[in-house]
Amino acid sequence: MSERQLASQIRGMTQAAVADQRIGDQDLVPILEFISSVVLVVEQAFTSVYTQLIELSYARPEDLLEPRRTQILKSLDSVLERSRYRDVEEICSRLHHLSEHYSAVIRPKLGHLATESEWAEVFALLNEYEGRIMLLVRSRLRDIGASLETAKTNDLDGIRKQQERQSTSSDVLLPIFGSCGIRSSAYPAKQASWNSWRRGGGPQVIAVSE
Repeated sequence: MSERQLASQIRGMTQAAVADQRIGDQDLVPILEFISSVVLVVEQAFTSVYTQLIELSYARPEDLLEPRRTQILKSLDSVLERSRYRDVEEICSRLHHLSEHYSAVIRPKLGHLATESEWAEVFALLNEYEGRIMLLVRSRLRDIGASLETAKTNDLDGIRKQQERQSTSSDVLLPIFGSCGIRSSAYPAKQASWNSWRRGGGPQVIAVSE
């Protein structure tokens, strides 16, 4: 599963819940709050990738020459070690908490939708993929490092474009909760619930234990 596939799955979960007329207005808001919490945890998992991509966007061709190249690669190694130990434990703990919240609170509100569309894979997203998400993060960091390790100074623009094609970021995940067509006149029954949710400040994050 790539970053964009992960974002697409979460977006699909949101759209399916909003479009399903079997879900009452009173149940829709906590469902959207649950999805917002999943998004924020996934965003947290990819923070180190985004940071490295930002640094890559500011890199200069001469940064691919020694000794600067070695300094950049050592910095990447340090981020990899941190994500391997501290971040894995924290992210997996948060996803596990969300899985328990899903079973106890969200699953009963979904009804038949829980076995349909992207919602049928929610346990894989929260449990099976908790390790895979972190593996994906580390794989992306290693890929950035590998592309820089043997690159020549005139390769920098190509490396940037390659990494951008592979990546997602807040501008892919967070519009799930914006005006991206999820709410429209096709769903008038849920418009009041959506407006109330937005007026209340948008996604209210479920408390997740460290």
